Amino acid sequence: MTSEEARFYFSDLEENELTDQYEQKLFEFKQFFLSKVPIEKLFRGRLKKIQSIDQAYVVLGGENENKEGFTPVSLEESEDLETVYTDYQLKKNVLKKSISEAASGWRLIEVIENYIELTRQYAKHWERTDISVGNSVVSAEPDPMEIHQAIQEFKKNGGRSFIDVHKLDDTNILVKESKRLSLWLKLDVDV
Repeated sequence: MTSEEARFYFSDLEENELTDQYEQKLFEFKQFFLSKVPIEKLFRGRLKKIQSIDQAYVVLGGENENKEGFTPVSLEESEDLETVYTDYQLKKNVLKKSISEAASGWRLIEVIENYIELTRQYAKHWERTDISVGNSVVSAEPDPMEIHQAIQEFKKNGGRSFIDVHKLDDTNILVKESKRLSLWLKLDVDV
């Protein structure tokens, strides 16, 4: 990328404004990622933009943070629904904190890649191929407290594993979540 091409990403640069504009752009991307369900196709488009902005920043003389290794997170392997759900929520929160703290485009890309992968691992636990996903909306993530309460009720009634969710009525929130995440995986394959 030439410096002329790089200037496309940063408008009317005055002295010492490059870092301010870069940080503002990163902040806007962080806000986007923190407010959306990680839909791979949508997120990957933003990651390409971040990569270009990051490259332009360096070409124009900006310096990125030290590239220390980021420790990826992965979901605990279990068939117990509550264990997987709790682990996912905890690790998702760790990644969201890492999104907020990312001080460079490359770090933000690294964290988002991990967030997408964590969501894929989580969705695979819920995947159902035996049902129609109907009018599930991938981007409409249910309230975590509602899911938690449904899991507690599920356990009281003898349910433990994801296979047991298949025995529930279609109106149950856990079945709806299974449909939503099954659709998420289908969209993931279509990327």
